[in-house]
Amino acid sequence: MPLSKPFFALNQHAGWTQLYGGLLFVRMKGASHQVPQSKRAEAYELFKMAMGSIGEPEDPTVFLE
Repeated sequence: MPLSKPFFALNQHAGWTQLYGGLLFVRMKGASHQVPQSKRAEAYELFKMAMGSIGEPEDPTVFLE
């Protein structure tokens, strides 16, 4: 079973990440079905991380080039 790792945005715990077969799944705390509408700042931080502009993923297989 894959391990859940905490996801932080704006220096606060924003949810959890899990890696399944090379795909990264993120669960946002308190978000509705459309995350960018209910958690704009957290969704933007996740987008920046995915695009490689902030932070480095701990597992190099998280974001495949």
